[in-house]
Amino acid sequence: MEIVREEILALERQRAEAMVREDVGTLGRLLADDLSYIHSDGRTDTKESFLGLIAGPAIRYVAVDFSNQEVIGCGDAAVVRGIARMRLVRDPEGQQDYRVLFLDVWARRDGRWQMVGWQATRAQ
Repeated sequence: MEIVREEILALERQRAEAMVREDVGTLGRLLADDLSYIHSDGRTDTKESFLGLIAGPAIRYVAVDFSNQEVIGCGDAAVVRGIARMRLVRDPEGQQDYRVLFLDVWARRDGRWQMVGWQATRAQ
């Protein structure tokens, strides 16, 4: 289980770094085609719409910092839960900095891990 935990946490860091760098190529490999991404404000994205969001001008992630992460192995899936501090710039609101509680699901498909789900709730 420790190997899976370290592998998944490394992928989480890779995904966050790709969001900040607007690296849709890396994100395209990490995200499953059937991704369900639910933002803390209730908006939902598919893989295609999330990649468009990252590549577009309306939002720019400045940093995503994780804490209190717990990885739960479930065979060919892994669930990650924890806290993420999201720092971003959104038009027209400007700079935002907030924490979310999140649940993230990764699945091993064709020998590699891909993120299939993200759900976040704003923390008080």
